[in-house]
Amino acid sequence: MKKTHKEIIAILMEHNQPVSSTSLANAINVSTRSIKNYIHEINGSSDNKTILSTKTGYIINKDIAKTTLAGLKCEIPQNYEERSIFIVKQLLIGNSKNLNLFDLCETLYISYPTLKNDIIKMNRSFSSFQVKFETRNDILNINGSEKSKRKLVSYILSEEVNGKFMDIQLLKDSFSEDKITSLTTILKNTIKKYNYYINDFSYYNLITHLSIVIDRIIAGNSVKQDVHPEIEECLEKIIADDLCTLMASNFKITFSIDEYFEIFMLIKTNANYNLNSNENYLEQFVDPEIIHYVKEAIEIVQENYFIDLSSDNFTAPFIIHVSNMLLRIKANSSIKNPMVENIKNSCPTIYDIAIFLSMLFINHYQIMISEDETAFIALHIGGEIERLEMNSSKITCAILCPNYGELSMQFYNQILLNYGNQLNVVKVVSFEHELKNLSFDLLISTIKTSESPQYKTILVPPFTNNIDKSTMSDTIYAIRNSMKFRILKNNFQYYFQEDLFLFNPNVRSKEDLITELGNKMYEFGYVDKKYTDHVLEREKVASTAFFEIAIPHSVRHDALKTNIAVVISKQGIVWDSHIVHIVLLIAMNKPDKKTFRELYEALVILFNNESVIKLIKNCTSFSEFKNILYTSIGAG
Repeated sequence: MKKTHKEIIAILMEHNQPVSSTSLANAINVSTRSIKNYIHEINGSSDNKTILSTKTGYIINKDIAKTTLAGLKCEIPQNYEERSIFIVKQLLIGNSKNLNLFDLCETLYISYPTLKNDIIKMNRSFSSFQVKFETRNDILNINGSEKSKRKLVSYILSEEVNGKFMDIQLLKDSFSEDKITSLTTILKNTIKKYNYYINDFSYYNLITHLSIVIDRIIAGNSVKQDVHPEIEECLEKIIADDLCTLMASNFKITFSIDEYFEIFMLIKTNANYNLNSNENYLEQFVDPEIIHYVKEAIEIVQENYFIDLSSDNFTAPFIIHVSNMLLRIKANSSIKNPMVENIKNSCPTIYDIAIFLSMLFINHYQIMISEDETAFIALHIGGEIERLEMNSSKITCAILCPNYGELSMQFYNQILLNYGNQLNVVKVVSFEHELKNLSFDLLISTIKTSESPQYKTILVPPFTNNIDKSTMSDTIYAIRNSMKFRILKNNFQYYFQEDLFLFNPNVRSKEDLITELGNKMYEFGYVDKKYTDHVLEREKVASTAFFEIAIPHSVRHDALKTNIAVVISKQGIVWDSHIVHIVLLIAMNKPDKKTFRELYEALVILFNNESVIKLIKNCTSFSEFKNILYTSIGAG
């Protein structure tokens, strides 16, 4: 709806009598002819006429108008945070290289000065993503590397997804509570029986797709393939056998050989085990042309949306899904997706990407794809984004273990059973040369390898019961600390500024210091007026001082720009029961909230070192502080 439409509705809502076209034209500074066109457009956007024409002018149906405006309010970003996300999505996910400022003002129903002010704020809020929002001749564009833009898109999408695709309650509401409860019990008992590792994402992914398979069979929509590949004996086959037997008995259904193979592949591809056998099985089961085109479509999505869906965890299950979708469409067999409206309303960007993929398949295969099928595609996309989000806080790891029989599979499974909540295994390889193009932090190897400066290596026996757990824990701890220090180092220029460095300020209490620093941050436009109150509110709950350091902060991530003010006090500042000489006041904004814990812990670890404290206590300038910090975290 255009801004002029909203203005006309607002004017008519204020009157109980008809308003002439001349009066309306004068009120919004357009011609009477334009008024007639606008009213025609308003009425055309609703099933019922919103505005009625009489001999004396126009009168509005207020009940219909209220419904229209209520829906409009939900669609239009209502504050700076919502507007900034909208603009980023338009520039990056909407695939617009630039945006006209006046068009944006009309779309967002805001004034030109408000928009310009929002752009200034956005350059502060998103500074850590290393992008810049620039305007020239009233055209807005975003400058930055593809990597930087991809990081920003990842943040936007993870904010939208925010756990929605891993909510068991959503499945219970969408399918049936009894069915999901029974299914989760069967799956939990089966994987526990075989001491098999399946992470939270894969577990939820399996439940979702098994629910769909069961619903499809109950509705009489069985998948039928022309090819029936042989499955060699392996642990996944044994688990699939047990699962199918238990599900068939519990739900009174029969699995065809094709559906059995689909369940086997879901287990195999959800286990994170990235050996070539997955690809070999796929080629037996799925037309190679489909495999090739799905991978091509995933690359096109990456080019258009800066989102990488090329991982084995996503690709293999998605290829199976697309193959089955094409079979259903060919057989005129449809599946009802009970989550369509929920996905469309709560995750519109994910659904837009799913529509984009659907259009690629429609054009390539000359088919029609329903909303239900598009929503299933969205489930895959949303699930992968959540998986990437979950793994972002884990240590990336590769496993080097020669594959004698099932040795590497068993070794991999045991590593993740013991350390799966800390490690994200990106690849399992049999030979050292296969590590060449991989990026990871830790190599767990059962054979002696050459050392590398790119990652730490742990040499272990192929039987995990014999692994030195203290060595493994110490190594993981050291890598995690290095990751935290890396965040601090890489973002120093965004988090610390010379203007917020104070040496020997003339204050004696924490309240006075927090107020002075908070006022400085407010003057620079980094926080709002309430920031100081929020920090003091947090201090009342528990002191942020330890030893000679204090790290005060707000529990809210509502700063316009993440900043850390630094105070060095020779004489010391009274901080509850402590006398502190170093104060780091943190103001964190929402886009940086994911790094807050790592940043905070890095600072605590760093300032727990007595030699570091001694050096910083004696520094008198910002540049000296920076050099000490860099040297202490191994950057000097």
